[in-house]
Amino acid sequence: MNPPPLNALGSQNALNAYGTQHELGVKTELLDGAINLTADYFSIVEHNQSIWVATGLASGSFVNLGNVTSRGAEFGANVALAKSWNIIGSFSAYKARDGFGRVLRTNPDTIGSLVVRYAARSGTLKGFWVMPGITYTGTRAGDGAGTYSVSSTTPGFIAGAVNGRALDGASVQPTFYLPSMTVGNLTLGYTLPKWSFTIQVQNITNESYIASSISRASLYPGAPRYVFGTVQYKF
Repeated sequence: MNPPPLNALGSQNALNAYGTQHELGVKTELLDGAINLTADYFSIVEHNQSIWVATGLASGSFVNLGNVTSRGAEFGANVALAKSWNIIGSFSAYKARDGFGRVLRTNPDTIGSLVVRYAARSGTLKGFWVMPGITYTGTRAGDGAGTYSVSSTTPGFIAGAVNGRALDGASVQPTFYLPSMTVGNLTLGYTLPKWSFTIQVQNITNESYIASSISRASLYPGAPRYVFGTVQYKF
């Protein structure tokens, strides 16, 4: 389906957004349930989507993108290595693109996570558990496609020439990308019949990274390392 033309910035009427989704998945258990594996393929089309497009370092407007398509696969695994040990992992590879085939802002093509959980089942440590983990996010477009040097009548397309090369009608791509990021977390807990205690450490290595952005002038850093705990009592 061909996307509708982009109208002038600020002069578009909002259209009703709707979507269609197709999904196919499989799940299997091996070794009497010690290994659980899942795989899933999906195709999602969102119609009449709008995004914020910057026309300068601190200005912009919403632009109708028409159809936005997300297609990809997800994989998951939960493996019990022993009575007290579990490894839980997931990985997704997909492409989210607008109607002109351009990557969407802050949408990575790959994401993944890995968690190892140990829970003491007997002895003096019974009730204690620990769960370190990491999350990975791939590179992402830092701004919306069609940001600078765009036509005043058809935002999202270049007008004029660059270095003497005519580019009228060329689709504008994002102007910068956010680097991939890997963040580690740690959770400790102790569970009693009525009480439970949990301590969580987010971004345990205190990584510095950009979590998301809107434009070159609007970058949002990820949270530094922080620790918090919870106490629960069951009546």
